[in-house]
Amino acid sequence: MHKFKIYSIDEGYCRITYKTKNADNETIYYGLCDMGCHREPEIILHRLTQDGEPSHPVKLKVKAKDTFEMPEGDSVLIKACRKWIENN
Repeated sequence: MHKFKIYSIDEGYCRITYKTKNADNETIYYGLCDMGCHREPEIILHRLTQDGEPSHPVKLKVKAKDTFEMPEGDSVLIKACRKWIENN
């Protein structure tokens, strides 16, 4: 699996979307979604549909900091996602 690159950051939907390719060279989207939006952040990794909507939560099989591009910025969402990447 290739490194997950940031595709978009959507503060309104409390989600950072990542884009990668699978072994068949198909584009796959994942999202770091803040399920605690507007409360204490609770980041959960979701597989996303091709339309960018969360499909289902997934478990990470590798170190997040070795796989996910680190977002930059100071928003609550970005800080929570950076913390999740560092700790998973």
